[in-house]
Amino acid sequence: MPAMTLIAPPAWARPLERYVDGFGEENLAEVMAQRAAILAAVQQAVQRYIDNPQLTADTAAEWFPARERLTGEYYIGEESYWQIQDTKFHRQSCPAGHHFSYMARCLEYVWHENQTGQDYLGLEVHFAWDPLSKTFLHEGDVDSSSI
Repeated sequence: MPAMTLIAPPAWARPLERYVDGFGEENLAEVMAQRAAILAAVQQAVQRYIDNPQLTADTAAEWFPARERLTGEYYIGEESYWQIQDTKFHRQSCPAGHHFSYMARCLEYVWHENQTGQDYLGLEVHFAWDPLSKTFLHEGDVDSSSI
């Protein structure tokens, strides 16, 4: 299983997209102050996902995503920060309603001579944010996508 490594966005990648909806400037600044710890949590979540044989296959012949296609590198392509309290789930998971996520874009080996990008697997790592204690929480929630 590949050891996953965070890299700077490749030259061909789109610029980092950051979405903020009702999160608040002060909360965003507090999150940014903890960016190193958040990226460490993203690293753990990405590696845990890749290492899970129920979520990833050894080969592309088995299913998507296939570990054989991964280079072992990923970069952060998107960050989203929002506040929502319109469902019972959101109120229970984070009473203040503040959430954020980082999209890890996992790279694949070049497989075609005309290939211009290497994005293969998107892993969106979700967090809750408590503005009172200024702490974040990741409870293992990761959404995957083919990119």
